Amino acid sequence: MLRFVIIPQALKPMMAPYVNQSVTQLKNTSLVSVIAVPDLVYNATLVNADTYRPLEVYTVVALIYFAILFPATLIGRRLERGMTYDKA
Repeated sequence: MLRFVIIPQALKPMMAPYVNQSVTQLKNTSLVSVIAVPDLVYNATLVNADTYRPLEVYTVVALIYFAILFPATLIGRRLERGMTYDKA
């Protein structure tokens, strides 16, 4: 009964907040440390110290973060749309 009745009913309302929380967690933590490579911002600071070009360096960092987070956000939206339910 748990597998066929309760879990499917519980998954629909909890999927959207879970995906949103996951995306928020990715934004709040250093993404690169999550995938076990040195911190991206720290390395950008080192490159910036060598090149004195902060706009270009931090723009590339922002693009990398965007490339990781934007698809995750789109997947979350698609999951939310596919898992909508009526509360009535």
